[in-house]
Amino acid sequence: MNRETKNILWLVPRSFLPVSDGASKANYSLLQDFYASSLKIKDISYQVTLVLFIDENNDSLLDSRDIYLEHFPWVEDIIFLKKKIMPKGAGRISSVIKNIFQTLPLTASFFDHRDNRMLIKFLAEKDKFDYIICDGLHVYSAVAKYFKRASYIYRSHNVEFDLWDLEEAPFITGLILLHQQKKIKKLELELCEKAQKVWTISQTDTKRYSDLLEGGKVTCTKFQYIPLAIDFSKREFSSSKEKKHFLFLGKLDWHPNLEGLIWFLDHIVPKLDEDIVIDIVGGGDFPKSRYSDLISSGKIIFHGFVEDLEPILQQTNASVIPIFSGSGTRIKVIDAISKNIPIVSTPFGVQGSGLSEDHFFSMNSISSWIETLNNWDQKSAELRSTLAQNQLEKLYSTENLYHSLNELREIY
Repeated sequence: MNRETKNILWLVPRSFLPVSDGASKANYSLLQDFYASSLKIKDISYQVTLVLFIDENNDSLLDSRDIYLEHFPWVEDIIFLKKKIMPKGAGRISSVIKNIFQTLPLTASFFDHRDNRMLIKFLAEKDKFDYIICDGLHVYSAVAKYFKRASYIYRSHNVEFDLWDLEEAPFITGLILLHQQKKIKKLELELCEKAQKVWTISQTDTKRYSDLLEGGKVTCTKFQYIPLAIDFSKREFSSSKEKKHFLFLGKLDWHPNLEGLIWFLDHIVPKLDEDIVIDIVGGGDFPKSRYSDLISSGKIIFHGFVEDLEPILQQTNASVIPIFSGSGTRIKVIDAISKNIPIVSTPFGVQGSGLSEDHFFSMNSISSWIETLNNWDQKSAELRSTLAQNQLEKLYSTENLYHSLNELREIY
């Protein structure tokens, strides 16, 4: 039987190997499981060109091509493109001011790098791609003006314009953020309207988009809930007997993570018992000088980016998630539960994950955080974690993702 070939240009906003955080796990999972699902389609084959955007000053990642081919041997080609990085100090202020007069939001404009344009234009002129998958919003900025008639699929990780917290910002900062939020919203809704499919990572986001674009018609076939696929482990972890370790895991260049961590360090950690240690894992700028006393006392340990989390997870009693803003699925929640690690979180921190309050320790006040951590009940934590794992395994197993992808027959 002759098989039809579909060509896909798959855009990812970062280098995601090694898989080390929720964002990279989501990128990796979707790509791998899309391929596994596609094998079940007998009359169509796929040729995927994978495009990864890397920081313009990080040429070392160009040598990782072979590593990606080891993980994705079925990919036809891998292309590395540049993205700008946010300058610091006066350079940042200058970038913000210049962007006032530009169409793209500042963070999205970093992907419209002048060194990429000739190659992207060449790919567009070949006109060989049946679909362009934007695994995240910002990559759309790199290709939109070249692939004007392309069939887009938007993999949304969050409702991006809902991430902007303007309530507590100073007046001038608030005006700048409001301007950026409007640009982000315009860009995101443009892609949603243009895309043949919008793959949301949570059902909450599906409804949010539908309310905005379809007047609340949540059955609209454009918006498809495609859950993250996670492998669940039944193994148990042995926690430290001398100290209780609680883990904060998340990229600190994502505002909701940094906002929540700073609140937690300011209001909760100083009031915790001496036998409690907070492990902080994640790339991005951490204000070490602000918390030098907590670091020197051993109350917190900042690990930064970590390639191998296993040693830290082995001593972890629970994962703390003090999140107050953002959208999408809390990938850190699903990832922790998949490894049998209990969760201590604000209700907002588990939003969109599918957990109910008997699956985690729900924190609604400063006093509840302090009391729960100082009087830690490991047996109760393990029971909640088991219930949570049973619940999430039904929602986020690989087989569940295969089923969801196979419903998108028009792509196949």
